[in-house]
Amino acid sequence: MNPLSILKQAWLLTWHTRTLWVLTVLLFAALLPAMILSGGFSLAASMVMLREDSVLGSVGGIRLPDLAPAAWIALAGAALLVTVAASAVSWILQAASIRAFMAAADGRKLSVGESLRLGWNRFRSILTLSLTFGVLTALLALAPPLSALLLHWDMAALQLIQSCITPLTSLVSISLFLVLMSIAVEDLHPVRAAGNAWKIFRAGWWGFLLVLAAGFLVGIAVAVVLTPILTLVAAIFSLGIALKSGLLAFLGSAAIAVSALILLGLLSFSMVFSTVLYSLTYRSAAVLVRTGETGRT
Repeated sequence: MNPLSILKQAWLLTWHTRTLWVLTVLLFAALLPAMILSGGFSLAASMVMLREDSVLGSVGGIRLPDLAPAAWIALAGAALLVTVAASAVSWILQAASIRAFMAAADGRKLSVGESLRLGWNRFRSILTLSLTFGVLTALLALAPPLSALLLHWDMAALQLIQSCITPLTSLVSISLFLVLMSIAVEDLHPVRAAGNAWKIFRAGWWGFLLVLAAGFLVGIAVAVVLTPILTLVAAIFSLGIALKSGLLAFLGSAAIAVSALILLGLLSFSMVFSTVLYSLTYRSAAVLVRTGETGRT
């Protein structure tokens, strides 16, 4: 396993596999409703704890702090259902992306439609994941703000709980992605896929750690590029509203639209590049596993 060779190949395949970009944009579209609902729930809970409900206003004439516990539980339940459904769709799209990449690495090209023809066994395995680990990851995200509302925690307690849960969430997400790779590439049942993913991780754990570090650095680079752009856009928009200048407000709105496109492009690149890196590392580690098993037989 050669990290420099993997990085070079990942860079080339990222720009030459158009299907991955299309599937990634579809992935963002699938995740958007869940992100809005779960993010909105967490934001509303935080604003209630900070007693900033005036910023959010009222919904249907009902102030957020006046909502009954049953209403908050119902909202969390709705966010949970949407998040699990979105997870299932997103994992299907990720499995299709992995298949498209594996074909590209072998010198073949798959269209979006061909990549999505996963077969019934893969669909059933991904649905099983969404109804188990998908529910778990959604609960890890929604349980802290809901508990904070029902048990009247303060923000410090909520932030402490979320900080403790974040490493667990990250570990579950990475583990799920490796299992998903085994399902997408080798069409394995989730239990066998988990065992196969563990063997592959043990064979190339240091490569996966390097990929995680590379993804982290790419995320920092995206943030560095976006921060001054978003700051300038916010300043123009705020100045336009403060001065009641229609021109500045229009320029600010146009800049927001352009920034949104830039953000989508950068996030798409980050997602595609990370998927290719993980897939290449998976392939290299799988070769090590097969070589080791062959050597023992």
